[in-house]
Amino acid sequence: MEAGGICTQTLADQACNASQGAWRFVQSREKGRAMRWSIVRTEEIAVACDVVNGWTVVEVDGEVDIHTHALIRQAVIQLLGEGHRHFVLDLCFVPFLDSMFLGTVVTLAKRIREREGSLRITCPSARMRTVFAHGGLADAYEFYDSPQEATCQSPALDGLAHWPGPTR
Repeated sequence: MEAGGICTQTLADQACNASQGAWRFVQSREKGRAMRWSIVRTEEIAVACDVVNGWTVVEVDGEVDIHTHALIRQAVIQLLGEGHRHFVLDLCFVPFLDSMFLGTVVTLAKRIREREGSLRITCPSARMRTVFAHGGLADAYEFYDSPQEATCQSPALDGLAHWPGPTR
């Protein structure tokens, strides 16, 4: 644990997450700055979150494949349950993703839409955007080169009302 951090995991969370190696950590920062917390941390993947300008930025670090995609799905569903509605799925630190994850993104978009939320995806790699294109999803989502670009404007009121097409 880093200095200045506060563990926010409840005993129920610890029991639920122990088998998955998941943990939750909030790092204290200066007033007015976002707080980052980690939802999942295994040897294969880490998933952390920030709230920036009304967006919940879900940063994924590691390969996303058949072994790890469910951890990301569970993390976002947990955040939805906590009241988060507008998401940026940050894939900037993902060196590889497979087609199984595309199904996960569709599932998450449906859940987010049910809560009248929004979903943006950041992935600067042309190779990664090609995976979405080959899966027929290139036109279904809003892609950005960075989380900063994706969060520069607050979420729209209609969220994913026009999904599966982009609104910009």
